[in-house]
Amino acid sequence: MHRSSRRSSTRNTKNFASAAKTAYRHTDRAASSLGKWIITDHTGLTRTMIEMPNMGLWDTCRYILTNFVITVIGAIFSGL
Repeated sequence: MHRSSRRSSTRNTKNFASAAKTAYRHTDRAASSLGKWIITDHTGLTRTMIEMPNMGLWDTCRYILTNFVITVIGAIFSGL
């Protein structure tokens, strides 16, 4: 009787350790995938900034202001 309970206990310990390793691997894989997805540029802004021609200070300010005005006008029209 003592021997069978020892085997059962050993088997349970091995199963628990195996389950813990498997859970760790799955969690690690999911966290890595989530981290990669989070740091990915989904908007394409990085590519747009790289492809943008070199501009001076005033050209850059005018570009930003133009985009801002267009965005505000779009927001106003979408609210109507």
